[in-house]
Amino acid sequence: LQHVLACLMGGSMAALAVNVSFAFLGYATDADLRQHGVSLHVVAVGDGATVLYGSAYVSPQPTSFMPKRGFVARAARDGTLEWSHVLDGGCWNDFNAVVESADGYDLYAVGVVSGGARLDGGPAGGFAAGVVGLHDAFVARLDAATGRVRWSLRLGGAYNRACSHWGSQYDDNAGGVIVDGTSVYVSGQVGSQRSTMVTFGAAPGAANACAPRAGGSTSYVENDAFVAKYGVDGACHWVRTGGHAHGSEPYDFGGPLAAWREGAGADVSLLLSAAWVLHEFAIDGLTCDDVSPDTYETTVFALSARDGSAVWLACVGDQFRASALGVVDDVLVVAGWGQYTRRLTFVGAGANRTVLDERDATHGDMTSRAALLGIDVRRGGAL
Repeated sequence: LQHVLACLMGGSMAALAVNVSFAFLGYATDADLRQHGVSLHVVAVGDGATVLYGSAYVSPQPTSFMPKRGFVARAARDGTLEWSHVLDGGCWNDFNAVVESADGYDLYAVGVVSGGARLDGGPAGGFAAGVVGLHDAFVARLDAATGRVRWSLRLGGAYNRACSHWGSQYDDNAGGVIVDGTSVYVSGQVGSQRSTMVTFGAAPGAANACAPRAGGSTSYVENDAFVAKYGVDGACHWVRTGGHAHGSEPYDFGGPLAAWREGAGADVSLLLSAAWVLHEFAIDGLTCDDVSPDTYETTVFALSARDGSAVWLACVGDQFRASALGVVDDVLVVAGWGQYTRRLTFVGAGANRTVLDERDATHGDMTSRAALLGIDVRRGGAL
């Protein structure tokens, strides 16, 4: 069962083709693999190796209500599988992001884990004792060469959504990770209820300075976006959650994560993330008003890497959802799309308000539109 993967390798732009077997997922044929709806991500790492991660449905001909198994694996340059981990059990399991440390010795992985799913070879079944909901966010540190679990932990609330695609999206989930020296930054979302607490944990034996947070302020489930800082030893240093309780089931979905450094070779100064929100959004005392009432919109925000304090917020209305962030010099580039409209409203620093309106009589309001936004990384104003 061979599949060809192509990666761009550094400045040489040389293509690397790797034949990798997916037999470790238990699929015997190409048709079997296709029927299970594999979601695959590829990262080129040291020594010409390739890390593959993602998820696949447990049963063929999947629907949104079937469980998924998450996987991460490392293949040598010739395609030989060196190690793999499979999260299988409960409902939805997924590896959402994997990054390599600067020295190449470690991999840091984040995603969603369900029920009693385990990472092989680590303490407590591969996860530190703590929250066990139907879906929990997770962060793990793996030995890059052997796949051995150095530490891992689950975080979030104990509220259990249904076993479905929507259940995993609305529940605890981690989707972004950045490693900078001795710090590991994670972004995502936590789902909770008034009767539950949200915990952010720490690896066994590591310090935990992150106190549990109260659940939602309504009797319904509430999602909050979060950004957390951990040490490479798994100690939790700080966490910031953002959202707003407004009516029933106010969803604030966590999003991608980027970093800005003030000068070449400097440590990370700002962490930049985005949340997809239904109503006004607040984090650490700063608030984005409801730019486009009764529809989803995006809040882009900057936090201090030192202590997690909020530096600025910017609101992008009219059904815009950020899917990726990138930093070029002092510009934050936000890539996303408008689900139902060709109109974008931006409200940033200093009452900076920009409206892009490309609606016309032919397309009206019902056409999806991709967009790139440039934001001043220091101030949060639109460029």
